[in-house]
Amino acid sequence: MLTEVSRRRHVTLKLFIHPESLGPQVDHELSMYHRISTATKWHPGRSSVRELLNSFEVTEPDGCHHCLVHPPLWESVLTFLRRNPVERLLAVVLAVVLRRLFLALDYLHTECKIIHTDIKADNIMFGIEGDTVFTAFEEQELAEPSPRNW
Repeated sequence: MLTEVSRRRHVTLKLFIHPESLGPQVDHELSMYHRISTATKWHPGRSSVRELLNSFEVTEPDGCHHCLVHPPLWESVLTFLRRNPVERLLAVVLAVVLRRLFLALDYLHTECKIIHTDIKADNIMFGIEGDTVFTAFEEQELAEPSPRNW
């Protein structure tokens, strides 16, 4: 039997506030994630493509908001570059990033029939092997919660 603690999982939420103002973007994104989830799993680029865990809508008096649930990722290549004083990737890091990017694009193009049209350093994210990296943050938030922007 799973306990409440063993069922916990860190996730990232992408919230579309008033998605009707975005036109078909939310539906288009959900369609892409459906194609990814039904495509082959054996391709070597599959592990470099973020998956959709779930989606739901939140209805409030001011409208309906769509929410996508993803596994958490670390930081973007752009953020990583800006933390580096010379703002460059080491050759070995660049090689790994490009290899995974090309494998992911090959997977999206050949297996999912999806063309990614917004490739930039801000949209290339480093993954996280396990969510234990969040433990210290979680403990700090429990001890001293961040102020809320309500």
